[in-house]
Amino acid sequence: MKLQFAKFFASVIFIGKFPVAPGTFASLMANLFLYFVFLYQNQASIDLRLLMAFLVPLLFFVGVFTSSIVTKEINDKDPSSIVIDEWVGQWIPFIFLPLNIQNLVLSFIFFRIFDISKILFINKFESFSGGWGVMLDDVLAGIYALVLVIIFNQFI
Repeated sequence: MKLQFAKFFASVIFIGKFPVAPGTFASLMANLFLYFVFLYQNQASIDLRLLMAFLVPLLFFVGVFTSSIVTKEINDKDPSSIVIDEWVGQWIPFIFLPLNIQNLVLSFIFFRIFDISKILFINKFESFSGGWGVMLDDVLAGIYALVLVIIFNQFI
């Protein structure tokens, strides 16, 4: 039962089973979810930054836990079916940035560039064991995406 829950959660309701580019698809779904929040945030009086400040760390630690279970069980250091790390990394910018279409698009592009390329020491974080390695590289990619979106918004 624990393994089934871990697979369900780490794959974000089996989004990670998408047959082509599951990480990119998961990032897109994370932003699509935020887009719907964007459409309804004023009606619901949602303080999105506060919500993200709560959800991102929660998802991170549950992601570490469930990813550790899955990676150990299937003996794969970072299986493509685990995509909770994409959701966490993709949502990090919205702890600090306003939710709007421009920021959604920019954060998606920048996050995917960093997550796929593993540049600027991101690849070093993959060496952590279990779920920590799965999650931490995407956290750093999310932080880098945040910085670039801020720079873009300030200067362009």
